[in-house]
Amino acid sequence: MNGKWQVSTGGADSPPIWSPTGKEMFFAEGGSLMKVDVNRIPNVTFSRPESVCPTPPLLFGLYDISRDGKRFLITVSAEESNQDLNQLNVIVGWFTELTQKLASIQK
Repeated sequence: MNGKWQVSTGGADSPPIWSPTGKEMFFAEGGSLMKVDVNRIPNVTFSRPESVCPTPPLLFGLYDISRDGKRFLITVSAEESNQDLNQLNVIVGWFTELTQKLASIQK
């Protein structure tokens, strides 16, 4: 797939990301996370952009989609958080604990 296509209607506020299936593309635009469906056969075509969810006003432009395509991780400024940010929790050895829990589930 080579070429350039404009899929946003108002200009994107962030670089696009692809869904794990490669059938959707997401981008931030005008306070919303937008989605377009992508069809590559027989030619590359895109659906009209549709809003997936609102984005925080201070979106850093860092966001990603989960492997199953059902959840997004969106970074926001600490100023947008309603929580007291005087504490940072660091979880050490989380991967080992996760591996053990997954092993017990598979048995």
